[in-house]
Amino acid sequence: MLPPSLKRILIPAHRWLALAFTPIFLAVLLSGAVLAVKPMLPAEPPAAATAHAVAQVLAQIDPEGRATAVSGALGGHGLAVTVPQSEDAGVYSILTGERIGGLPFDVFAFAKSLHVGLLSDSKLLVEIAAWVMAGLLLVAPLLARPRLRGTVRGAHVLFGWAALPLLLLTPVTAVLMTLHVGRAELPLPRPQHAAPLAQAVERAGQDHLRDAFVSARRFKGGSVLVTLQNATGPTAYMVSDAGVAPMTGGKGLVSGLHEGTWAGAWSGALNLAAALALAAMIVTGWWSWLKRRVIAPKPQPRLLLAPPRGLPAE
Repeated sequence: MLPPSLKRILIPAHRWLALAFTPIFLAVLLSGAVLAVKPMLPAEPPAAATAHAVAQVLAQIDPEGRATAVSGALGGHGLAVTVPQSEDAGVYSILTGERIGGLPFDVFAFAKSLHVGLLSDSKLLVEIAAWVMAGLLLVAPLLARPRLRGTVRGAHVLFGWAALPLLLLTPVTAVLMTLHVGRAELPLPRPQHAAPLAQAVERAGQDHLRDAFVSARRFKGGSVLVTLQNATGPTAYMVSDAGVAPMTGGKGLVSGLHEGTWAGAWSGALNLAAALALAAMIVTGWWSWLKRRVIAPKPQPRLLLAPPRGLPAE
């Protein structure tokens, strides 16, 4: 165990850092729990058309090239086209290019925006929170021993010891991702010009004439990530003015562990359990502090005055 002098510093730091970051922790963890459900669901079927056919329809739907994402919809018979701040966004027929309806609310896209940047450009704050959470978890076993106590604090400490490897899964991998450890290397350099999605889809399909279209979206540095599917499964391609390259290495081991995609539904369930367990730790720690300090604080000891000198003791 730690020296008493060091524990007197770490225990308040552990407590107040956890309390200060509680809103961010809960927002990131609960949105991460929603994202962990996605690998557990059946994948959306690819579009009932090749990349070449989709590129022609998309050029008709989005002649100005403002779309940022397109994917199969309606069981493969439609295209969901995302155009920021425009009424042109919606679901279109894959045969005629006619608008069928608006885009449905995408709970996973909302959860990802909350998880990555708190619905704003706050990615740095989320990364700082990941470092703080990992540090709190690593230091916590040195601050208290597990004991069987019928209190919220006792359950908090005991569960933290028992589930420590599970609790460390997502924050540690998040820290590694901030350091760019274990991430897949991009196969192409940054493009000089950002091409419209229709052109990128057409370029990706030139050497894959029989592959079905799955999705396309804006990627790093103005490139486009196009996903096609054949008999062996989906493959992502990074498309830019420098060429087309398959991303055969995937996202990398660390990203797969963090996102729960390394083993399909099983890894998604594991990440869901990790996110809910971390949220439970945050809630029990917060409630334990609130109960001790606000709801039922311990009474302060009363100082008894000594009897005046000279009076006999009773």
